[in-house]
Amino acid sequence: MPKFVKPILLVLPLVAALLLWGCAPAVAPSATATKAPASAGGGPATSSSSGLSPAGEKAAAQVPAAYKGKKSPYTLNDKAAIDAGEKIYRQSCLTCHGEKGDGKGPAGAALNPPPVNYSTSEQQEHFEKIQDHHFWSISEGMSGTAMPPFKGLLTEEQRWQVFMYEWQLGKASKM
Repeated sequence: MPKFVKPILLVLPLVAALLLWGCAPAVAPSATATKAPASAGGGPATSSSSGLSPAGEKAAAQVPAAYKGKKSPYTLNDKAAIDAGEKIYRQSCLTCHGEKGDGKGPAGAALNPPPVNYSTSEQQEHFEKIQDHHFWSISEGMSGTAMPPFKGLLTEEQRWQVFMYEWQLGKASKM
């Protein structure tokens, strides 16, 4: 194999991810869209009567009215939804978020800020208690990050299936 082929093969996944991101529909995030808070690590400290961590309280407050209160129509026992979400994740998310959902995909290393790690306490709190926030980020993308909107590419059902697969990935990597 010629010497120039190996570097091309290493850069190819990043180029593919950037091309896919560029193909995402030009749906502007909500005017209230902000980057989700970075994980502080460790278990979430709870605050107020909501039982959410301070980061969870902040994330919940960011959710626009159109997404406020939305909850997944699926459960973690819904194998068909999780399997469907896995297929979509492998096509559209794995390059950045990685095989394990840890944010360490081939293109993820080049992104600043890096993609979220679904196994963090903060992300698990989002899946369990503020599903509307995570669904909103899948749908509209996240301002200030490389996360594109998928609302124009995936149906609402497909976005919830991806949500369920990502939740399952995060739970599985904590075990």
